[in-house]
Amino acid sequence: MSAKAVRRALVAVEAVRGRDAERGASQVRAALRSKRDGTGAGISHWDASGTFFELHLGGGKNLTLSPRTLLLLYASDLAFRLRWEIQPAIAAGQVVIAASYTETACAFGEAAGVPRKWIAELFRYVPRPDLCLHVKDAKDGAPWKPRAMDGFPEFGAAALSPGRASGNRSSPRCEQAVEALRRLKRELRCDNLRRKSLDRLVKRLRDDKRTASEDR
Repeated sequence: MSAKAVRRALVAVEAVRGRDAERGASQVRAALRSKRDGTGAGISHWDASGTFFELHLGGGKNLTLSPRTLLLLYASDLAFRLRWEIQPAIAAGQVVIAASYTETACAFGEAAGVPRKWIAELFRYVPRPDLCLHVKDAKDGAPWKPRAMDGFPEFGAAALSPGRASGNRSSPRCEQAVEALRRLKRELRCDNLRRKSLDRLVKRLRDDKRTASEDR
């Protein structure tokens, strides 16, 4: 068994705000790099396919999309990320940090009133991550701002409430999304992003590396 085959890992970083997810992904990568054990770690960002960027350019402030359409677009972008970013890197023995992966989109969908069963069926094709980390909401449930390209929740909030003045365009569903992510955490599908979680991840990678060396 090779070291590359054992050391691979997919870490999902979920947050109710795009900037929180990016911050959390950077923390995970920094923690892995600080150990200097040769573990490669890269970040797969939402909208790697450019789908949402093109929609934002074409639709501007008047873009209107339903919650289910938004989730279908996110699933399509995630399929692109899996095919061209996540799976090739994992196959090469690297750690991939997905910011975000599925739970952020699931929480947004629930907050927008989409049935959980429909959402679960939509993301059934997605491989489970080795570790799911939840980043605490830095703004404690405050409404999303109309910065559509900050992250999927912000894009979705803008598309569900188009045409409003920028100072007022926010989503009343943000609190429900925060609660949905908290429920996912209670269901043990996500863990808090904290030093203890990162230490466990690093330990696991080191143990896998040691096991691979002994098996060769």
